[in-house]
Amino acid sequence: MRELLTPALAQSNPRAYIAHFKRLGDEAQRAHVATMTVEQLQVHFRTLGQTAAVGLFLTMPGARLEATVAGAPVGEASGGEGVGLHVKVLTLGRQLEASVSGMLVSSLELANETYAALRALDWAPRTLMLAGDSGDEHTAPSLGWSLRGTIANAGTFYMPSQSLPWDSRSDVEAQLRALATEWGAVLDVRVV
Repeated sequence: MRELLTPALAQSNPRAYIAHFKRLGDEAQRAHVATMTVEQLQVHFRTLGQTAAVGLFLTMPGARLEATVAGAPVGEASGGEGVGLHVKVLTLGRQLEASVSGMLVSSLELANETYAALRALDWAPRTLMLAGDSGDEHTAPSLGWSLRGTIANAGTFYMPSQSLPWDSRSDVEAQLRALATEWGAVLDVRVV
């Protein structure tokens, strides 16, 4: 079936191309997209009427960067090699006029290492958030922090909330306030 998915078919009979592509199933679709050249990807997304999406996933410790286009893996690198992959994927994203989004997986304990990795990749933290609820007779207290920012002026990233002990809220707020100042970010506190 994949051998039928050619740029020639996409241009001469877009409906047949779309039908063949949809019959592949999710895993086969991602595998097919991962083998395409930039020119083939441009034709592919234009034929499907979709906007290409570039995903970047940065995991700490070790600054492991994983990159995807339309959910298909296009590379993985750690440490200093991540910068080369990052540049390659952002270039691909510009060529495809793709949306770029990222996710960071880290913790407050790794803040310094995380910030060094973000700077190396030109990811800029913009907002640090501390949110919590003191709870009531039905719910336990909860506290968490997260982070949002920009990726090389090409897109945005976020870090899902990391849960923290409720009793540490004052110390955590002070630590996040210092980080926000150091990183040139805003601290958004919502603790009730």
